[in-house]
Amino acid sequence: MAIQTKFNSQKIISGSKLIGIYDPITGVFTKRVDRKRHFLKILQAWGSDKEILRELALKGCRIVRLIEKSGLVYEAPLELIFSRGIEKDLGFGPQVFLPEKEWEVKDPAQRGLFECPV
Repeated sequence: MAIQTKFNSQKIISGSKLIGIYDPITGVFTKRVDRKRHFLKILQAWGSDKEILRELALKGCRIVRLIEKSGLVYEAPLELIFSRGIEKDLGFGPQVFLPEKEWEVKDPAQRGLFECPV
């Protein structure tokens, strides 16, 4: 589910939980992540809800941006997440995990360029 906000960005919500922000102008979905909750060590991969990713694809999303608590910023094309991601259901519904080595890591010193409004 998406809720329109100012500047045409959309809050992506699952149930009552804010997942992230989608900007339809840039085609970028941004969400804050915590390595302890969103990173699957056994696969060395970042995971996202498959249904949310499908919804984003229908909206025209091109890039998924993760902002980790440490300040590191990870980016990957949504197409890459679907083509190279590993689907698993760990009890929270189907998720797609893209190995960390597939993500482009942005310089934390330039973090202001990638600031997430959530």
